[in-house]
Amino acid sequence: MNKKLENKITRWYGPSYETRLWVAKHWYKWMKGTNDFSDINDPKGFAEMSEYCYNTYWKVKDERSV
Repeated sequence: MNKKLENKITRWYGPSYETRLWVAKHWYKWMKGTNDFSDINDPKGFAEMSEYCYNTYWKVKDERSV
């Protein structure tokens, strides 16, 4: 767990698990090319947070559902 990124996500968006999935969803959509936003790093630092959430929460969610 990356405490620095966790604190940043909590400060910007709140502490819930669902929030982290929401952030991860943006990374997933950006990777698939279905995101409406061309710049994933707007606001600055969002790309790093979304990639972290994707790798930490989204992949775990998918593995649990299988």
